[in-house]
Amino acid sequence: MRHAFLIFAHSDKGLLKTLIAMLDHEQNDIYLHIDRKCKDFSPEDFSTTKAGLYRCPRRKIYWGHHGMVETELELFAQARQRGGYAYYHVFSGSDLPIKSQQEIHRFFSKHKGKEFVSYWQEEGHRGDARLKVIRYHLGLRWEKIRPRLLSILVAKVRYLVGDLLTALLGERDFPWTIYKGANWVSVTESFVDYLLEHREQIVKRYKYTRSGDEIFIQSLLWDSPFRERLYRPSQDRSQEGYRDDACLREIYWRDDANSPEVWRLKDLDQLLCSPNLFARKFSTSVDAEIITELYKRLG
Repeated sequence: MRHAFLIFAHSDKGLLKTLIAMLDHEQNDIYLHIDRKCKDFSPEDFSTTKAGLYRCPRRKIYWGHHGMVETELELFAQARQRGGYAYYHVFSGSDLPIKSQQEIHRFFSKHKGKEFVSYWQEEGHRGDARLKVIRYHLGLRWEKIRPRLLSILVAKVRYLVGDLLTALLGERDFPWTIYKGANWVSVTESFVDYLLEHREQIVKRYKYTRSGDEIFIQSLLWDSPFRERLYRPSQDRSQEGYRDDACLREIYWRDDANSPEVWRLKDLDQLLCSPNLFARKFSTSVDAEIITELYKRLG
């Protein structure tokens, strides 16, 4: 079974080098997108010895912006053009495998045909997802500008404009049941074909939405025949802060946090004993030792 790994990176060159090294297997191909805003490194700084490494045209990525959806679809299309993959895995540059490549390949052979996508079922997430797609969200590329006071001012203007447009034009129609989850998924080639069949509709519909990359796959899949193929973990740990087991990612969320916790060396045993195959987030600036140790044991 061949696998395609689609990686979105924007920082932490050392971590990205480790991730690519840990995915460097003869049955893998890697499709790498590096945010064009990143000036510290470029796709040419990375190489493999066994896996194919394909560098994707760079574009600027802004948090929450619909450009993330468009870029992800472009990576799926580029990988599908080469084709012949059992699974397509979407990764950030802050992720690492926590099982060996042999274990990962065995797992997907055993569960061949399943779709590994997480759904955040809590009512708060459902309501949040709905507001992100039925209202108009403009100016997201200025979400993180500095100084903070200017960012707050821009946010107030954005919300005011969004409210005005929604009042004038009405809430936007949405053709799918709205669901939200992790944008890090592992899906079959059959589903990728289905996804790309709807590419034009998705790009049009997710323009001027917010964080659509956490919504577009979940919503499309839920209303499709592929819903019956969703993988169900044997244990529900969502109330403990682990809500992404369905996509095989060990990710810990504190209550009301906007970003998951960064793993540290003290968490090594938990990661190695996890039923999941992958984990996030990691950071060389927070704890480089956990990254080094995982590579020594699994790389």
